[in-house]
Amino acid sequence: SRFQALTARHLKYSNVPESNMSVVTIEIESTRAQAMLRQMVNVCSDSTLNGALRAIGEMLVLTTRERIQGGISPDGAPFAPLSPVTLEIRRKRGRMGSKPLMDTEELLRSGISYRLIDGGLALVASRQGAPAVQLGATGAGRGRKVTIPARPFLGVSDGDLEEIDNIILNVLSRVRSGDLS
Repeated sequence: SRFQALTARHLKYSNVPESNMSVVTIEIESTRAQAMLRQMVNVCSDSTLNGALRAIGEMLVLTTRERIQGGISPDGAPFAPLSPVTLEIRRKRGRMGSKPLMDTEELLRSGISYRLIDGGLALVASRQGAPAVQLGATGAGRGRKVTIPARPFLGVSDGDLEEIDNIILNVLSRVRSGDLS
């Protein structure tokens, strides 16, 4: 498989080599959620299914940006602090912030998005170096002596899973009532 395991919970990781993107696909392990998704696939039109996936994608982009601003990973753990060397480099570049992933705010402005792929959803970080930030890296930097601690920012929190359930239940309810097909 082209996917490399990221965590035991909900994610698989794939680097898209031609685009410098870190892509996370969501694997919902809950049997209830899987049953609801199967039911949605069986009873919804393609446009309704894609609409639900877009709603889930937009929600995940929003919650990912909120977690980055808060400096926490999807599992609630705080990001590893920046090293003194990184803080000094930021200071020399006129960037005074000390929060990880917030030096230029590029990731917040346009670096997180989602894509509908193969009847599913991918959460995407298009910032160069995103895989190293997500997974951590050794042998980085000009002298290949830098170790970057993992600061997982892409993923699905427990709150995200609850909201995914709510979106799916809402769509199924509207299909049953005849509001959607």
